[in-house]
Amino acid sequence: AVSFFQIKDNKKNGHLRLGGGTTPTVAGCGTTPTIVGNDTVGVLNNDVSGLLGCRITFNQPYDLVPICVGSIQSDLGDTATQGMNLRTTATGMVLWVTTTGNDTTFKYFCVER
Repeated sequence: AVSFFQIKDNKKNGHLRLGGGTTPTVAGCGTTPTIVGNDTVGVLNNDVSGLLGCRITFNQPYDLVPICVGSIQSDLGDTATQGMNLRTTATGMVLWVTTTGNDTTFKYFCVER
C-alpha cells in the first residue's frame, strides 16, 4: 500500500495537519513554478499573471479520480480579477486561471472518493 500522507498531531487546536509524501511535478506555467506540498495538499506559486494550462502531475496516481478543490490568490489581493477552472484526472490536474495580478498562488486539497 502506498502512503499518500500522514496525519500530524491532529489534536493541535483541533486543526488537521497533513504531511509526508513526495511533491508532484508542475509544467506549462511561468518560468519558475514551484509546489510546496504533496499529492493531497499543496501550494503552487507562479511568477506570471495567470496559470493558463498549468499541469500538475501527482507523484502517485490515485486509484479513482480524486475530488480536488482549490483557491487562487494574486499579489493584487481584492483588486485582482480572477477566474479558475480545474480539471482533475487520476494522474493529475490541469488548471486554467485568469488573473490580473502577478505572483499567482494556487492552493489545493484532493481526496480520493
